[in-house]
Amino acid sequence: MPQIHEFIRGDSPFDPVRLRLFGDVAFNRRLTLFNQFLIDPDIRFSPKSFLRSYLRLNVFEIQGADLSIQAGKIPTVFGNLGSRAYSPENPLVSVPLVYHYFSSLRGNQLPANNLDLLQDRGNGPGREFGGFEGGGARRGFNGLPIIYDTCWDVGVQVIGSVSRFEYSVAVTQGTLSGPRTQALDDNGGKQLALRLKHAFSEELSIGGSFARGPYLDSLVQPALSEGGQVEDFNQRVYGIDVEYGVGHLSVVAEFVSNMWQAPRSRISMGTVQI
Repeated sequence: MPQIHEFIRGDSPFDPVRLRLFGDVAFNRRLTLFNQFLIDPDIRFSPKSFLRSYLRLNVFEIQGADLSIQAGKIPTVFGNLGSRAYSPENPLVSVPLVYHYFSSLRGNQLPANNLDLLQDRGNGPGREFGGFEGGGARRGFNGLPIIYDTCWDVGVQVIGSVSRFEYSVAVTQGTLSGPRTQALDDNGGKQLALRLKHAFSEELSIGGSFARGPYLDSLVQPALSEGGQVEDFNQRVYGIDVEYGVGHLSVVAEFVSNMWQAPRSRISMGTVQI
């Protein structure tokens, strides 16, 4: 059974030794293929699951504005972690809990009600709901985090800037809590993710994020009432982040409000991190 502070693939946010390789291919001035590969001695999955590749097309770049299109395993379109996720920019020993900590809710098995979900909390990943009524996977599996930045989702993204504004819009296979690292999806829906950031000055910037998409696996379809579809139940996440830096001082704060719609319960989670 996985440990609490262990990713799905076997490594940990606290691993002391890991290697990240970058290999970009510039086909011409406007088209580039970006590649990342993570090597960690604790991984137990196929090496291909650690490859992040996406293609970027620079549509235009003029004074004060630019626009690009990205497709493949794209960076997470939410919050401000993306710009500081790598070791040279991250003074912490890990990443914020909201980006990797597993809840007791699962996407491939339904709790009978809110009580069933609450009774399972604190027992660690890999548990089965006691009130399970059929449909879904019986085997133990990790619960859903609010955001799982460890794995990038497959999708298409528009990214750019206008004056002091930066914007990003993406459509992906999975959701923030359950990204689909391969081209195959686990339901018939897609996630829409948006982000807007404004730099008031070199020292201060504020950003807002939103994402919405169906998170349930098609395996639970038999457990839904007649006429219900797994695509009817969404994860919806809102986020506000602030960055302030002057001299050697840097302060980063983020507020996230999250809700999973479930057939027999309604699960909401919020977090503030500084």
